[in-house]
Amino acid sequence: MSIHNQDAYREWNNVAAWMKENLASTFQSQMSSLISEGRLEKSMEPIILYNLLAMASYLYYSDIVESQFFADMYSIYTAGKIPCGWRGKYPDGNLYIYSEVQ
Repeated sequence: MSIHNQDAYREWNNVAAWMKENLASTFQSQMSSLISEGRLEKSMEPIILYNLLAMASYLYYSDIVESQFFADMYSIYTAGKIPCGWRGKYPDGNLYIYSEVQ
């Protein structure tokens, strides 16, 4: 991305800061509800927040950079499930899915 898309590369820190500032609280609020309902473990919150912010970055830049890994994670999360590991030796294998939280 840094070689072929200089403008996008220069904006990376600003985009990441905006996402953290504007999306993190929404994600944390939704996770807090799931935790209080017993549908999500509190210990999973930091990694899920990291994953959600990483996927938001992926979606923002998906017209520039493709990632099957993040596309798969996005599909899992939007299906109401949680990826929590990898089966096999990367890149062969697949994401291990924890549970449904819907």
